[in-house]
Amino acid sequence: MKDEYCGYYTVEAAMLMPILLTCILLIIYMSFYVHDKCVLDCVCYEAALRGAMVTDPEADPVKKAEDAARELLDKRMIVSKNVEIDAKATALEISVSGKADFRIPKGIVLIPELRRKGISISADKKYSRVQPIEVVRALRAGKNIIDMVRSRSGVQE
Repeated sequence: MKDEYCGYYTVEAAMLMPILLTCILLIIYMSFYVHDKCVLDCVCYEAALRGAMVTDPEADPVKKAEDAARELLDKRMIVSKNVEIDAKATALEISVSGKADFRIPKGIVLIPELRRKGISISADKKYSRVQPIEVVRALRAGKNIIDMVRSRSGVQE
């Protein structure tokens, strides 16, 4: 009885291994995609923040934002290539947008359209231009008002 079924584990493993390996590789590349997308989002937001904090009238907030984005992106993307950063400034806000090409190896992708084009990752973040000194003063004034109301109402922290 034992000799009749000799080798059937090998046949089943030979049929299942390509499917399992493909699933594992897809999960790995999906996590690379999520990582690169999060990095690009965070870099765009941080660059917009740094550009919005420029208070010197001689300094260029767009250049500051683009330089900050390039500095923050330095070797942080895992799979994405051709990263483009574009910053724009208005009187009220700084906008930083980023775009990258996420390439999946051809052996993994079964969809021909994705093999040719790849997947595009993009992010667009805006931050209002503020004067840091004025913001700190407004926050302190708000805190003083809250402390005054608490002291009059007898509320303890």
